[in-house]
Amino acid sequence: MTTETLDQKTIDNIKAKLPEVNPKMSVEKAVKIWTIRAELAGSLDEVYAVGQSMEEYGRPIKFDTKQEKFGLWTGAFSTISFAYAMYSGNDIYGFLTALAEAYTGVERVWFGWGAPALFALLTLFWWRRYSNKEYEVSYLSGTLAKKAALYQNHMKASDVKVVGGQINKFGELRRGNHDRYIRNPFSGSYRGRHWSFIYEAYRLHYIDEHRHETTDMNGQSETEITYKEYDRSGIMLSFPWVKGIHLCRGFETTLYPAPYKPASMQFNQRLHCRGADDTALARFLTPKMVERLIRATEEIPGLCIEVNQNGQMLIACNHDHVVALPHDTKGDKECDPRITPEGFNAFLHQTFTMPRLAPLLKLADDLAAPYTR
Repeated sequence: MTTETLDQKTIDNIKAKLPEVNPKMSVEKAVKIWTIRAELAGSLDEVYAVGQSMEEYGRPIKFDTKQEKFGLWTGAFSTISFAYAMYSGNDIYGFLTALAEAYTGVERVWFGWGAPALFALLTLFWWRRYSNKEYEVSYLSGTLAKKAALYQNHMKASDVKVVGGQINKFGELRRGNHDRYIRNPFSGSYRGRHWSFIYEAYRLHYIDEHRHETTDMNGQSETEITYKEYDRSGIMLSFPWVKGIHLCRGFETTLYPAPYKPASMQFNQRLHCRGADDTALARFLTPKMVERLIRATEEIPGLCIEVNQNGQMLIACNHDHVVALPHDTKGDKECDPRITPEGFNAFLHQTFTMPRLAPLLKLADDLAAPYTR
C-alpha cells in the first residue's frame, strides 16, 4: 500500500478509519497501524507523527518471540539428534524403525528419513515465524527512515517508466551490450542559485558480455563468454537551451558524430566532446564553462553530461546510486525502535544529506547560469 497507487480520497478515508495507538494496545496491533500510517505518509510531518506515536507508546517496539525461539531451537536439536541416530546406526533407533516397518509394511528407510525431515520442516516453520515478526519491525522503521530522508530532500519514489522511456534517446544509457535495467528511481525538485527544476534520480544496472576466442593445439576453436556487471547513476532533467551534445571521458556509446576540442589541454585530458555539430558545442563550451567542468570532473567520478535532441539533460557518474538512504537501524542501541523508540524518533528528526547527489544538482544549476541571467 503506497501513496503512488491510491488516489487521495481513498488515502484520506483509510487514515480516518485508523484508530489512534495507545500504550494499552498490543504491540502487534500497534505495529500494523503504524505501518499503514507510514506507507500512506505523504509529508514529513506525517512521518514525524508516526515516530512520535512510537515514542509515546512507552515501551520497546518488539514482538514476544519466546515461543518461536523455543520451537526453533527444539526443532534444530531434534533434527540433528535424529539424523545422527540414523547415520550412526543407533540400535534403539534401528529397533524403532524396524518395529514401525513391521506394523505398517512401509520400508524402514522412510521412517529413518522421515523423523529428521519432519523436525527440519518444523524448524523451518518456526524460523519463518520468527523472521516475519522481525521483518515487520524492520519494514516499519525502514519505511519511516526512507521517507524522512526523501521528504527532507524534496524527493519521492518514482516510476521506472519515466527514465526507462528515455533509454534509447541517450548514448550514455545504451551501455550494457547484454542487458540493462533501472533500479530505485526517485523524482525531486531543486531550487538553485540560477534556476529551479524537476529531476529524476536513477540507478542503472548494466551487464556487458565479452567473448574470447581461443584455439587449442589441435586447431579447435572455443568461445569463452564472460559477463561484467556494474552500476551507474545520475539525474535527468529538462534543459531547453542546448540540444545534441555529449561530454564524457571516452565514449562507450554515443549518438553524435562531430568531435570538438576546446582550447584547454586540461579539459581535453579529462573530457571528450561529441555533438550533432561542433557549433552547438562551441557555443556551450565557453571559457568559463570549461573551467567549471574541469572542477566538476574532480568532484564527480566518471562524469558524463549529455543533452539529447529533445532538450533532456543527463548528468551521470560512477556511483552505485546518487541517492543515499538511511542505514538499517536493527541492533543499533542508539536508534533501533526494538531497543529505544525515543532514540528512533530522534533518528528520524536528524538531517539526512545526499552527498553524492548534491554535486550533480549544483552542476545542473551552474550549467544553466549563462542562459538564466
